[in-house]
Amino acid sequence: MGESSAAASGLRGGAARVCITPPVGCALAGYGAREKHSCAVEDDLYARVLVLDDGATRSAIVSLDLIGVPSALARRLAA
Repeated sequence: MGESSAAASGLRGGAARVCITPPVGCALAGYGAREKHSCAVEDDLYARVLVLDDGATRSAIVSLDLIGVPSALARRLAA
């Protein structure tokens, strides 16, 4: 079998995941009528990234289990 087109073109990639679950007791966003802080963790929250690089261009796809991010952070990630 021959080399894959990705290997032949020099495409490299990597992926990572990190748990970003806040500690129990944190104030949470998402429900306007919420009056209490978190009392348990049902599912962990994660930040994930896939980075692809062909030697000339590097691109990343970032996924965050969040409602939103501050605009300053979004601008830094987009740069």
